[in-house]
Amino acid sequence: SAQPVRLEDLTEFPFAEFLQIDLDMNTVSEQCKAQKSDILGDKVRFKEEERLVKKLDLGKYIKTDEELAKYPIVQEWFPLSRSKVNELNINPEKGAGQIRALSRLYFFDKYQEIKAAVRGKAEHLQANVSSAELQKRLGLKVQTGTLKIVVVASTAGGTGSGSFLDLGYLAQIICKQAASQKVSVNLILMLPTGYTGANRSRTQANTYAALMELETSMKQGGRYIKGWSESEII
Repeated sequence: SAQPVRLEDLTEFPFAEFLQIDLDMNTVSEQCKAQKSDILGDKVRFKEEERLVKKLDLGKYIKTDEELAKYPIVQEWFPLSRSKVNELNINPEKGAGQIRALSRLYFFDKYQEIKAAVRGKAEHLQANVSSAELQKRLGLKVQTGTLKIVVVASTAGGTGSGSFLDLGYLAQIICKQAASQKVSVNLILMLPTGYTGANRSRTQANTYAALMELETSMKQGGRYIKGWSESEII
């Protein structure tokens, strides 16, 4: 058998790709609590090319009461009016703030960038898997012809709770377009018990809503949305 190879960094393992999608800029701050307290933080931290973490310009959609009508594909489902946003004191610069509608709006707003990022990761991974040299260096024999995508999100709130379904649909569509191979999209959901100090009533409500949407989409045979762009109805 091949001698084991020690990897000092996740980038040294070419048969997996990672992508962090978030609208909370604090998650990439050098002062982030997790990065300061986790002894493995430096080794598992996402690289710049593995992050899609940006601010959401909420005013673009609700600056006036008529603004949202410019985006009918968002207006169809977005439940927050300008007055409601002011009432809730929503500040998208601090992330989704446990408001699922904001996280889904972020997905729609950054759709083209998310699509390009997921497609790029899938194509890069396919190229790596096809490399006999990379397999030999790690002493591995990797099965080609299959692509597995895992969406990891929390139901409690934040970016993942409102957008995990959209990301799963998009990943499946992109990968089927990218190659004629077997594609599986898997989901790992974190339940609210891990966020006991983060407004229990809201995290549980978010989880209930997220799971209801998941159940509804499964009952509908996978039909959850019409699309994320007026020019690309799926």
